[in-house]
Amino acid sequence: MRTYPYRPTWAVPPGATLRETMEAQGLTPDDLARRTGLGLVTVHALLAGDLPVTPDVAQDLERELGVPARPWLRLEDLYRRRTRRAS
Repeated sequence: MRTYPYRPTWAVPPGATLRETMEAQGLTPDDLARRTGLGLVTVHALLAGDLPVTPDVAQDLERELGVPARPWLRLEDLYRRRTRRAS
């Protein structure tokens, strides 16, 4: 029996999960920026995957969204590794 390694050719930025989480909680980017103290430009960059989720940002998201910091950091790590592999 042959096995094939799982190597996706796509990468989903953590911002996609962030956007879904915000929508589920009825939050807009303005709301998240205000609640976390992050600038609106920063929030939009996170949502687009243009800005990495740092440990500090992950803590802010945990505090304001109720999602633990570790999953945010894991999503970020996976996204950056996959984008490096795809290029």
